[in-house]
Amino acid sequence: MRNTLLIIAGMMLFIMVFVSPVFAAVSVSVSGGAWAIGTIGPESVSISDSDKWTVTNNSGAAEYIYISVASTGSWTASTDGTQTANQFVLREDDASGNLISSTAYVLKGESFANNETYSFGLYFKAPPEGSEEGSHTLTITLTASTFACGSLMTVIHTAGSVAPVTKTVNYGTVLTSLTGTEQCWITQNLGATQQATSATDTTEASAGWYWQFNRPQGYKHDGTTRTPSTGFITGTINQDSDWTTANDPCALLLGSGWRLPTSTEWTNADSTGGWTNYTTAYASVLKLHRAGCLVRADGSLGAVGTYGYYHSSNQYSDTYEYFLFIQTTTACEMYTTYKSNAFTARCLKDI
Repeated sequence: MRNTLLIIAGMMLFIMVFVSPVFAAVSVSVSGGAWAIGTIGPESVSISDSDKWTVTNNSGAAEYIYISVASTGSWTASTDGTQTANQFVLREDDASGNLISSTAYVLKGESFANNETYSFGLYFKAPPEGSEEGSHTLTITLTASTFACGSLMTVIHTAGSVAPVTKTVNYGTVLTSLTGTEQCWITQNLGATQQATSATDTTEASAGWYWQFNRPQGYKHDGTTRTPSTGFITGTINQDSDWTTANDPCALLLGSGWRLPTSTEWTNADSTGGWTNYTTAYASVLKLHRAGCLVRADGSLGAVGTYGYYHSSNQYSDTYEYFLFIQTTTACEMYTTYKSNAFTARCLKDI
């Protein structure tokens, strides 16, 4: 028996579809399960009949589609692409229904092109008490609308060359003209599970992750252990370049259009916001706080709760960068320091 799943991608969006087959003879039922669509979740989900789902997503960012099939009841997922009784397998087909890859089963994830149709086969053996032949077709249509700044933005981070660990983060966003231009900002540090609860918040959940200048790899530090434990550049980074888009963690983790602030934007925000010390920086709509840094000598965590360091995208020289420095009670202003110090990141997007 064969159950065919057609995906019509209106644009590249993130959707994790949990298809839970419940078999009684040859019947197949599909439930919505836990949807995670786009960066802030679905605006609406409508079902015109038992076979068709229409999902409208609030995010306009290019993302990915992942499809998985979960075991249910006495049915189990095949681990080798073949099926015995009461086993099923999900695999990609070509237009004629032929298997494309023998390794593409149970979980399938790839980048989907715009306005293309992809076919997946859900194959299973008939249960011992049934032998009917049949097939079933599901159609999911995805459309995207403009992201509304001020909404929560849910992002699934996957550990790798940018995110140090896998986790889902709900980012707050705010529309503000602090820089002199209306822009959308996240209201917590990149990689932070939550917005800082105070100007001196020392928790890892509020600190988020740390980056060295123009390096995509982020680092988590829980106060004892740095993740990843390797790859940190000690000493000096000597590179005559501003932070490139290809290495910008805001663009890599949040999507196209998101970026680190320039040194001029930080300077303007500091002036417009009247950030004279750590309390005024935290009182702003951005809730900046003193999350410390990873020191360049050995990558250890330092100055948590004492100082705040926020990257700009601009270098000062081949070994120094501009950054926003949040001190104790005296100042909040732009400074320069070694590019090999790892600082927190705050992201913005032009509207």
